[in-house]
Amino acid sequence: MIVKGYPGMRTMLTGTRYLESNVKVVKLAIGRVGLGACVAEGAILTIVLYVGVDVLEFILEEHVTLAMLSGKLATDLMKVGISSVASLAAGLIVGGLTTVAAGPLVAVILVGTISSLFLDYFDDQYGATNKLAAAIEEYGQELAKEHEEMRKTLGRAPHEIERGLIWRMYKWDIDNPRGF
Repeated sequence: MIVKGYPGMRTMLTGTRYLESNVKVVKLAIGRVGLGACVAEGAILTIVLYVGVDVLEFILEEHVTLAMLSGKLATDLMKVGISSVASLAAGLIVGGLTTVAAGPLVAVILVGTISSLFLDYFDDQYGATNKLAAAIEEYGQELAKEHEEMRKTLGRAPHEIERGLIWRMYKWDIDNPRGF
C-alpha cells in the first residue's frame, strides 16, 4: 500500500509504503486484511450482544421454551454471518474501485446495516424463526418419545434374557410355567 502526501503531517502512517498486514494498517481497517479484521471483530461483538439479549429475553419472558431460544439464536447467528459476508464483499469491491481510505469502511457499515434490516424484514415476513423453533420443538418431542420407548425396551431386557436362558437350559417357559 502506498500512502501519498506529506509524511510529516501524518501521525499514524508516517511512512510512504506499508504491507497490508502491517499492524498500523490493520488497526486503521485499511486494505483487505484490515477490512477483514474489522468485519470479524464487528461480527464477534454482534454475536456476543445477540446471544446476551436473546438469553436475557428467554429468562425474562414467561411462555418461552428452549426450542424457541434455540431457533432465535440460530436465525440471529445466520443473520450476522450473512450480513458480515455481504458487508465484507461490499467493502472489498469499494476498496478496489476507489482510492479513498474511508470508502470501504463506509460501505461495510452501510451494507451491513441494510442487509441486517432486510434479513429482519424477511424473517418477520416469512416467519423463519418461528418455523425453525416449531421444527426444533417437534424434533425434541420425537426424541423424547423414542427415549421413552428405549427406556421401556431396556427395562424389559433383564426379563427377556432370564426367560431365554431358562428356556435354553430347561426348556421351560417362565411366563407360562404349566405349558398352556
